[in-house]
Amino acid sequence: MKQPISILPAIALRGTTILPEMIVHFDVSRERSIKAIEAAMLHDQKIFLVTQKDPEMESPKLSDLYKVGTVAYIKQVVKLPQDLLRVLVEGIERAELLSLDQEEPFLKAE
Repeated sequence: MKQPISILPAIALRGTTILPEMIVHFDVSRERSIKAIEAAMLHDQKIFLVTQKDPEMESPKLSDLYKVGTVAYIKQVVKLPQDLLRVLVEGIERAELLSLDQEEPFLKAE
């Protein structure tokens, strides 16, 4: 069954993949990833997590991301020193990345 298309804040993950039903925490330091988390927390706490092909790339574009990711629910956010956020997420469902509606100030995935 096809799910309706939705637009969510997105984070490009470096060197890690989160799958549905996984509960994982990871640290976020990029400014636009922090803004994506803040936007998700103000809305419904859902975020799209997609792995980037080259973990060294600082500002990935659509072609630098894999086409399948996971819609996740943000369970907890902890602020750490040096502008780091530790985010606890639970993977909800697999989703396909159709396009990036916005790249600044944070990624928004369709």
